Amino acid sequence: MSPSLSRRHLLFAGGAAALGVACRNPAGEPGMLRLGLVASLSHGPALASLRAGTLAQALAPLRIEARLFRAGPRVVEALVGGAVDIGITGPAPVVATHSRHGGRLLRVLAGVASGGASLVVRRGAPVTEPRDLRGRAVAVTQVGNTQDISLRTWLAAAGVVPKDRGGDVTVYALAAPVIKGEMAKGNLDAAWLPEPWGTRLVQEIGATRLLDERALWPDGLFATAIAVARTDFLAARGPDVERALAVLRTEGERARLEPARTEELAYEEIRTRTGNAGPRKAFREAMAYVDFTEDCMQEPIARFAQQASATGLFPPAEVASLFAAGARPRLET
Repeated sequence: MSPSLSRRHLLFAGGAAALGVACRNPAGEPGMLRLGLVASLSHGPALASLRAGTLAQALAPLRIEARLFRAGPRVVEALVGGAVDIGITGPAPVVATHSRHGGRLLRVLAGVASGGASLVVRRGAPVTEPRDLRGRAVAVTQVGNTQDISLRTWLAAAGVVPKDRGGDVTVYALAAPVIKGEMAKGNLDAAWLPEPWGTRLVQEIGATRLLDERALWPDGLFATAIAVARTDFLAARGPDVERALAVLRTEGERARLEPARTEELAYEEIRTRTGNAGPRKAFREAMAYVDFTEDCMQEPIARFAQQASATGLFPPAEVASLFAAGARPRLET
């Protein structure tokens, strides 16, 4: 094992950590709405709403507090613990929480994005199919996140098993900038990443995009970003949720009609908040891999829940009750 890829980075059996439910005020913080999201291009409409001030304007005089997290499981942990009120995340941690807490805690409000995830391979690595990863190292950004489940499902379809489940593919959980550095050093052979990081590795270190995940799904539709809230927050603050969703829908429509605007705003918001947005040209190219949609993607998420259960990381989950009535305003809990 590479000294820079220590044992603490391995994904162990058991999946994501259990999500505890902290004592919290169901209505959140008075005079505030707190949003949790990830510095991912699939979260572009939410990032654009922050940069352009449209969310703040729509919810005034409420104060908007936005927090960026490394990956979706951290967003859901904060949501369940009461640190944020609305989260933008992939489906994996939502499905996990739903199954472990009897379907009581969370509701899917709307879709934000489909697509925007790829498997990229280190330059020179002889990897063209799942079997080629046997004996090799691959990375995702967090245990139990949406790309982790997609990776494991893709491997399983070819009879390939991760080392933590008794096989011979070593899977690491690393922050995206670390993944880039370790792949450049030759310590990682592949990574399943959201945009813009997949494109950044292709442009910056000469990686090859082996698989655009859209190719694995009917009509290329699968959830990479959905808006989610706690059921108790919906009951207490429904009108505020409605106004926030209206902004996300408007920004989603603008992202489809004016992609250059969303690209610019999302890039500037990530650059301001993280200092590591990467080259603008990566964002420009990455936009072609993301499809913005308000569709709550119930059918793809149900299929994803089956895939997650098959990996052994999550218990089986019935997801129909995850979706608020029509996933539209005036939500029922």
